[in-house]
Amino acid sequence: MNDEQIARDLADRAEIPYPGEWQRPPFRELRLGDRVFALVASDPGLSDIGVDRADGGVWLLPAEGESAQLNTSAAAFTACSKMYAAAAAEAERLAAADVGDDEDEDRGDAFTEYVLERLAAVDPVAVEDENGLWSVAAEELGYSLPL
Repeated sequence: MNDEQIARDLADRAEIPYPGEWQRPPFRELRLGDRVFALVASDPGLSDIGVDRADGGVWLLPAEGESAQLNTSAAAFTACSKMYAAAAAEAERLAAADVGDDEDEDRGDAFTEYVLERLAAVDPVAVEDENGLWSVAAEELGYSLPL
């Protein structure tokens, strides 16, 4: 994938819980083994988000440790970001309205599962790893709901 394709596929992304700064083309590159990544977001010294130029997959590339695929494509990443933003707005609305039963301790867990299912419907790779970015983000939304 070239920079124009990547930028186009990420142009409409929503804000996600990643502390790094989003980059503009031309993207710096990172070579890991036989893969070449266009670095689209960077949290210097900690991690980058990169798009595999060969297959378009989006990866979290930590400064130390193992890389993890976030999505199968930049378009899927954008779709997941929009779904996450909608879920975050819903969680905020529910928290502000304090909708729920005080005895419903599973409310946050149910919301987390709901978000995970929606993310999986967009791109199953997004939630394959329970410690991955999207899975943790969904769990944190569930935690944000009052009991």
